Amino acid sequence: MSGSRGFTLLELIITVVLVGLLAAMFVPVMGTQLTRSSDPVGRSVGEAQALSDLEAVLREYVLYLNTDTNPAGVLAHMASTYAGNSSVSLSWIKFDAATRNETGGTSSDNDGLKVTAKASGGFSYSMLLTNERNATSYDPVNY
Repeated sequence: MSGSRGFTLLELIITVVLVGLLAAMFVPVMGTQLTRSSDPVGRSVGEAQALSDLEAVLREYVLYLNTDTNPAGVLAHMASTYAGNSSVSLSWIKFDAATRNETGGTSSDNDGLKVTAKASGGFSYSMLLTNERNATSYDPVNY
């Protein structure tokens, strides 16, 4: 019969055996991935917490700039507020104009304050706070 349609029994058996072999190889690999699937969830939670910590620092920074009578002291205020905080680290930085590199600074000789929030899983987020506003006569800062 030259016009027959469908598969023969032999073709179906071979297809089923091949699918079974592929599944037998795929399931062990997938099983190890399923046991590791909680790590990405934990990392996501850690990253969200780090971003939340940075947002809290930025909120405090903007609030101080807009309401305090001495905006020139905002970096010193931020350094003292977050000193000893376990989730947020602050470091004074100075930029070397010749090499265009960041170098260590002190509270009296600085270009800014680098804020770093570390998340579980080795991720970290950083932002740079500067002391550009030094008088209360400027318009409020909005972000």
